[in-house]
Amino acid sequence: MNGRQGRARGAAPRITVALVSALAMAGFAVLFLLQERPEDLSTVDGLWGFVFGRLLFQAIGGAAAGWLLAGLFGRRGIQGLALALIGGVLVTLLAGLIGGVLVGIPGLLRQGFAAPVLIRMGMESLIVPMAGAGRPLVWAAWGGTVILTHLLAWLARR
Repeated sequence: MNGRQGRARGAAPRITVALVSALAMAGFAVLFLLQERPEDLSTVDGLWGFVFGRLLFQAIGGAAAGWLLAGLFGRRGIQGLALALIGGVLVTLLAGLIGGVLVGIPGLLRQGFAAPVLIRMGMESLIVPMAGAGRPLVWAAWGGTVILTHLLAWLARR
């Protein structure tokens, strides 16, 4: 095997984890937004821009965090599964934080480092726990996503 094939094989788990993480974070953002929606959506100005921004930035955060932490997924054995679960928590929090920073940039530019802007940005890192508050199926979906990511990364490493 030459160096080019080795790099291609090494990139496959990163790409896999980044894609699954991006899709998962966008999905959990949707679940969170559905939980927090008002009854009459016609009364909310700029709703679709807000929703699109949240989905886009959470997906970007998921892709970036998945790319950075892909090494925690797809390892063999019980230790590999434990690593994947730790990786799932870290990817989730880091992805939310990256998405929150991206969402908060306009507020930072407008208001500077005001406490409400910083709090909003920090709360974005908790988008999955907030989406799962009192909803066990969301937590089951999160766990299934972590295991699916682990298995897909394992297959990409083979």
